Amino acid sequence: MNKIKILGKSLSKKDFKMNKRGAEMTIGTIIIIILALVVLVVIIYGFTTGWTGLWDNIVNFIGGKNNVEKVIQACQVACTTQANYNYCTLTRSISFEGADGKFKTVKATCKQLQDRTPLTDDQGKPATLPTTDLTCSMACA
Repeated sequence: MNKIKILGKSLSKKDFKMNKRGAEMTIGTIIIIILALVVLVVIIYGFTTGWTGLWDNIVNFIGGKNNVEKVIQACQVACTTQANYNYCTLTRSISFEGADGKFKTVKATCKQLQDRTPLTDDQGKPATLPTTDLTCSMACA
């Protein structure tokens, strides 16, 4: 009753059931191929442009690590709320793109940013921060 005859061969319903393991294997294989292609592209890019700036290029492609605006905003909040420690003493890491096109990291307090105190980057070289409009009337000791 549940058998179908095709080209003289009698087939039942279980002959038409899909093998689920085969479908899972196909998806897994596709994912592995995509990952292998991504790794291959990264390796080719690294060998053609050089490995030293690879990580900086990846970070820049994703969105960069320039946090000057976030630090300025945090300093303005500290000033508005009269948080003396956060404004005058707390050292913040500021990352930005220097004039040479490379990212630099500087550690400074909000007061140093406001006074435009000369700073050095993480390699001990003088760093010129981007212009900031940070003003606060809070007195620091």
